[in-house]
Amino acid sequence: MYRVRQGLRLRRGPSETFWAFDLESGEHYEVNGTAFTVLEALESGAEFETIVLGLADEFGTDVNTVRADVAELLETCASEGLVTKGA
Repeated sequence: MYRVRQGLRLRRGPSETFWAFDLESGEHYEVNGTAFTVLEALESGAEFETIVLGLADEFGTDVNTVRADVAELLETCASEGLVTKGA
């Protein structure tokens, strides 16, 4: 289970830009629209599989492909400290 780390704020910028701001360290990250959608869904309490199914439906993509892509994205986000992994 992944959760957006406390102290991280997500913001939409102009012209389809998306940002994640770390209020503790002052770091900021520009993320793409899909990553923003995933992080925003996590922030609102959505579970991994719900996010996967929603993206697969939205983009008309194979669920297994989306599942692998979202898992990879979240591992990257975890390594950058944007999300936490828990039980």
